[in-house]
Amino acid sequence: MQSYVLPVKLLADMPLIPEKTFVAFNLGYAPTFARIGGTWQQENPVTIALSASTAIPGNAFLGVEIRQLTLNQHGFFSGRALFVGPSLFVRLSNAIVVKVAWEAQIPAETAGRNDLVNYERNEVRAQFAWDF
Repeated sequence: MQSYVLPVKLLADMPLIPEKTFVAFNLGYAPTFARIGGTWQQENPVTIALSASTAIPGNAFLGVEIRQLTLNQHGFFSGRALFVGPSLFVRLSNAIVVKVAWEAQIPAETAGRNDLVNYERNEVRAQFAWDF
């Protein structure tokens, strides 16, 4: 299999209460071209996310995120999922941070059901960053 991806993201955040409460908006587009069995396939996934977080004791932020994922294959809409869940961001030191998030798929307002063909029921994401 041979594949090429060109992810493009727009990330924006702003404080509602400086050093205490933040909101963020993320938009992502990742056109993907894959050669499987001698034929090329194309996907154009789009991600839209809105989140809010607030400081809690211990160099940490507790938040909530809502994300909508859409999938277009060969120019046709083929799937959509809406995820909601909590996140935790902890600064372990001046150079090390950890973020953990869990999101559950909820029925989209237009479909009235989960898309379990193209997406998982639950997603868990963990990020570790080390600044050196």
